[in-house]
Amino acid sequence: MPFVFQVLVHKDEGDLMGKMFEVEITSAGKHFLVGRVLNDCDVSSPGLVEPLPKGAVSGFKPNSTQRQTDKNMESSHIWLRFTFLVLFVAILIRVSYLGYIWIKR
Repeated sequence: MPFVFQVLVHKDEGDLMGKMFEVEITSAGKHFLVGRVLNDCDVSSPGLVEPLPKGAVSGFKPNSTQRQTDKNMESSHIWLRFTFLVLFVAILIRVSYLGYIWIKR
């Protein structure tokens, strides 16, 4: 059964940082292993995946219900913005009217 460990190898063995290969363990300490690369082994890089797009969550695939909820939220945000715009215009008109009455006195 294969296991994967981080093993210290001498830099003269080649550019092996982040790669997977078979080694012969030559020494070990309490928290480290030292080895040498076996001559007949394959050196491979683990498959790297493309980064996720901005805002994507790993392992989350939105279903149609989630997309519908997102659309409903966008719609409610539009109405909320419109409501604030109408309220702002009403307050602006009222303040302008009060200013006109104050100046007229």
